[in-house]
Amino acid sequence: MNTSTYSAEELSKATGQFLDRHLKPIAHRTGRHVGEVLDELAEDLFTGGVLAYMMANRMAEQDPAIDVNAEAGAMFLAMIRKMPGRVNLAKTLVGAIYREIRAAEGIQG
Repeated sequence: MNTSTYSAEELSKATGQFLDRHLKPIAHRTGRHVGEVLDELAEDLFTGGVLAYMMANRMAEQDPAIDVNAEAGAMFLAMIRKMPGRVNLAKTLVGAIYREIRAAEGIQG
């Protein structure tokens, strides 16, 4: 993976992806504006989410078979686990993802 400094274009693309994939759906589900959701999001979580997308986009440039959303999600969870005071959040997110997958597959319990 290219580890040079990220460009303004990469930052803008990754920010848009994070907003579109995560914050806009939250805003839609809760009936709030994206700006409100963003205002309440901790800076470390926003930064981690955008960085995960920047890294995933670079990986996808090298290997087009990479699913950018899945790769960014995995990296984001890994980052959260290492953030001071965020281990429980990582566990909660992994649990929610697990339950969502099981529900989508029609598995009870």
